[in-house]
Amino acid sequence: MDRPFAFVLSVDDVGDLFVLAGTRVRVGHSASPEPDMGFLGDIDALHGVLELRDSFHGGAEWGLTVVPGAADVQVDGKPLCASDGARALHDGDRVRFGEAAEFTCRRSDPSSATMILELEGRSTVEGARRVVLLAPGVAGRMRLGPRVRRHVVVLGIATDIALVARLEPDSESTLSVSCAAGVRVGSGEPGEDVIMGLPLGSRVDLALGAAPNRLPPFGLALRPRAQRPSTR
Repeated sequence: MDRPFAFVLSVDDVGDLFVLAGTRVRVGHSASPEPDMGFLGDIDALHGVLELRDSFHGGAEWGLTVVPGAADVQVDGKPLCASDGARALHDGDRVRFGEAAEFTCRRSDPSSATMILELEGRSTVEGARRVVLLAPGVAGRMRLGPRVRRHVVVLGIATDIALVARLEPDSESTLSVSCAAGVRVGSGEPGEDVIMGLPLGSRVDLALGAAPNRLPPFGLALRPRAQRPSTR
């Protein structure tokens, strides 16, 4: 699968995160139809590619490649150009696309291949200040919870919430949201998880950790990304 599945995840007490579920993410100008993660300002239509790959040390890691013809990108203050090939990104690395965009890479959960990009300055993507590179399968499980080693630390919940994207090239891809304290859609009955098809067709509101007749539960909302620019 070439294009990642994109959606906005709204989390109580946290705000919005822009999620890209896949193994290859294009970075460029938001006015172009090419990038999956677009920014305004002085950045090429297609400037760089973030790609999940196997590392020499075992496991999977995200790497950044600059597109031929695009301006250099700064990684921890050092230039990265197209001829350098892929540069592995690690927890704490700072990436800068000129004046257009800058972000810090976060891999707070070492057991997962999923990475969070914390945007600096005034940059946003789909209105979000954090971008989630959601790696597929259990190896890319994204966890939200009150502990330190979570992709998103949420102090208002007692039990972890997990998101897992199962991406199937020949059948329906799905996203599961699970919580040991229970998860439900709208006013339905709670269960251990909710599974929805990708791409999302409409907004989905989830309540976690409580039955409908108890105190207000913790809430998540997932919605499709805004309409992309036309390729015409």
